[in-house]
Amino acid sequence: MDGVRAKPYQIPLRALIAKDRSNLMMAGRCISGDFFAHASYRVTGNAVAMGEAAGATAAAAAKEGRLL
Repeated sequence: MDGVRAKPYQIPLRALIAKDRSNLMMAGRCISGDFFAHASYRVTGNAVAMGEAAGATAAAAAKEGRLL
């Protein structure tokens, strides 16, 4: 895949929130995606940002007394 260039993208917050469980968020390699997406978002830099977003969201939800 030499010469393949990828455009920047965003991962929606809803991708980190578990569909079938209350108050559960995932980040890094645990979120769902196809083969090509997984190859991109599993790297450390992206996983760190997802973990930070999950933590900030959980803290905001707890402060407001809301469920995720």
